[in-house]
Parts: sequence; C-alpha cells; structure tokens
Amino acid sequence: MATQARIATRLPPAERRDEILGAAREVFAERGYQKASMREIARRAGITPAALYYHFENKEDLLIIILEQFSNDFYQSLLSCVTRAQGPEAALRSMLRTHIDVIGERRKDIKILVEDKAHIEGQKLGSIMRKERDILNLYTSCLDELLSSGRIPGRSPTVVSLGIIGMMNSLYHWYREDGPLGLEELGDVLLGVITGGVFGAGDVAIPAVTAD
Repeated sequence: MATQARIATRLPPAERRDEILGAAREVFAERGYQKASMREIARRAGITPAALYYHFENKEDLLIIILEQFSNDFYQSLLSCVTRAQGPEAALRSMLRTHIDVIGERRKDIKILVEDKAHIEGQKLGSIMRKERDILNLYTSCLDELLSSGRIPGRSPTVVSLGIIGMMNSLYHWYREDGPLGLEELGDVLLGVITGGVFGAGDVAIPAVTAD
C-alpha cells in the first residue's frame, strides 16, 4: 500500500530537508529513480512542488544527497569496526557482521545505491565513488595483513574484497523478512561461507530450510 501523504507543518529548514529526503528515499526505493517524480516526492513530504524546489534543485540533487549520506554512514560504520578490533581477523569478522546489519537496517538505501547510482552524471559521482573506494580499501587492507602474515592462502585481496562486497550488497534483493531465516541467522550463514572461503576452512554448516 502506498504511503499516505503527510500534512505539512511549519518546520525549521534543516528538518524540512530531512523530511523531504526521507520521502524521496521511499519513492526511489519503491518506484526506482527513473519512474519517480518530484510531484510524488512532494506529496509524500506533505508539501507543494514549489516548496520542494525551494529546498532542492531537481531529482538528481535528491539522489546524490541520499547516496552521499548513506555512503558516508556506511563507511564510518565499517571504519569503527577496524579501529576497535584487535587484529585484522577480528576486524574482518566485525566488518562482515556490520555490513549485514547495515543492509538489514538500511535496505532502501542500498537498493537505491545499487540500482540508481548509474543515473548520476559522471563528475557528480565523485564523493560517492570515493567512499566506495574507501570501503573497498578497508576490506583489502585487512586481507593484505592476513595474507602477509600467512593467515590466509595466497589470493588477490582486491578480487576477494570485490567479491565479498558484491555478495553482501546483493542481500537486499533476495532477503525476505518473512522468509525461513531471520537476518541474524542469515548473517551467521553468510559469515560462515565468506570466512570459510577466505581462511580455507572446511565445510560450512548451513541450517536446513523449507521452501515456501
């Protein structure tokens, strides 16, 4: 069921912008960037289209800000795992768990990032791409340390990191809240699969599930 339009109330500009960004996030996640309209975003935010254009120049402006905020938050969450962990193995496991949690908590943002980033013109992608490289570097640095210490087999840290990020980011597409596994249990499975592959462990125990 479509989200009902909110009734506009007088808000400070910063709060109004946050409400508009929240409405845009809902519309982009539901309809996709190309099918989303500024009129629908304004309706969801409970304001007129004219008021929306007062705060944001266009639809692309909204998309860029949403993805910049999410990319920065995502990076900071993973960075905190590295700074708190004692050693690269603990950091890697903590990042994997946090990566799963972030996707579960901010599923709309990751959907928009994966599916709609391509609609942003090249130069405007700068800060988003930098944060994505920073995230890749966090994973690669952990794997580099593990490789140098002989803790993992000789594999390309960059290739493995890209594979991990791709696998994790696809979770939004197929995970169902009403499915046979909860997010925490699913996280245990993915964590086992990835760390088993990275560290060359034996068979990974995967819970039996019944197809709907």
